[in-house]
Amino acid sequence: MSGLLEAVSFRDFWTEDQIRSLVVQYIKRNAALYRRSIELTEPIDGRSLRTLLIFSTSKQQTWLVADEFSLRCVLDDRRKEEPRVQWSIKKDEVEPLRAVCDYSRTSGVLYFGARQKGWLFSKSLFQAVDVTDAVRRLVNK
Repeated sequence: MSGLLEAVSFRDFWTEDQIRSLVVQYIKRNAALYRRSIELTEPIDGRSLRTLLIFSTSKQQTWLVADEFSLRCVLDDRRKEEPRVQWSIKKDEVEPLRAVCDYSRTSGVLYFGARQKGWLFSKSLFQAVDVTDAVRRLVNK
């Protein structure tokens, strides 16, 4: 799809605040499901979540969202009804973090800890900073 048809049939990307709200709901739902009270000791304030946009095309955006315990990956695909949390890992499972920068002219691949699947990142978003440094700062703030 391109041009006018794409503009009419795709929804807008969610804003950074909407992505944070999605993750807050995800945390509440999963903490209750697994009875993990550690993340529910205080009300969750979405403003305390740190975000980093790592991939962006006309159809998809990928966000990393961190809190004091975990890192989550959110895929916002405009062809889907709404974004989804794709995975969640504990902060101490992020390393080793590595980037493969020669995936394509515009994209690289990030690998988190022992996870076998990599996630695309847009090189254009990380021209001024190394992508792994940016992720580490996000996780360790």
